[in-house]
Amino acid sequence: MSKDKKILSRIKNLLDMASDSSSPNEAMIAAKRARTMMDKYQIGKEDLLFNDNDSFGTSDGKFKPPRKPVWVSAIAASVAHLNDSQAVVKIAYKEVTFQFRGFTSDAIIAKYTHDYLIETCDRLLNRADIKGVSNKNYYRLGFAKEISRRIALIVSERKVDLHFSDGKSLVILKRELVDAHFDNLKNARKPNIRKPNPDEILATMKGVNDAKNVSLDRQIENEENLSLSI
Repeated sequence: MSKDKKILSRIKNLLDMASDSSSPNEAMIAAKRARTMMDKYQIGKEDLLFNDNDSFGTSDGKFKPPRKPVWVSAIAASVAHLNDSQAVVKIAYKEVTFQFRGFTSDAIIAKYTHDYLIETCDRLLNRADIKGVSNKNYYRLGFAKEISRRIALIVSERKVDLHFSDGKSLVILKRELVDAHFDNLKNARKPNIRKPNPDEILATMKGVNDAKNVSLDRQIENEENLSLSI
């Protein structure tokens, strides 16, 4: 039996608010509240698709470099995995866009988490007093490696209590629905990275160590003061 229409309507309204990019803070809060409600009320397959294809959405990352940095791609893939989404790289003339595809709340949370981690890496790098383009690149690679490791650990230890009659968890079901709705992506080839020199090894280790203390749950300023009348 489908969930109460009032609950589904509230989730839909939150997702609509989350899609409004004019206020990133409120969009992030609305997306988190929508996902919390989906988990709380144990939304099933028939409920996940409660409004045809409107349950799905895409969200583009803010960082648009001229090339596809390995460290950014690694963070995008890990953040997407954490949020049951797909990470897609769109390459246009002199601009690379990292797009997240999934259920609207998941895609939006993945986008803002990705933006936050990229900005945090660059901010910490500026404080690290690392000189040279190559050393800075290896710092970022170390940062991304540690973030990816931590996310992989979270995903592997995630406790999923809800299972359906076919034995599939909500997380697995969501990913299957996302893959069925969007194009199924091929695994990207692992890039070749040369062996680092001693200075680059030190920079990598610094990036790893700095990433260990980075929160993976972006804090929203003044969340308690924002009114989402849903």
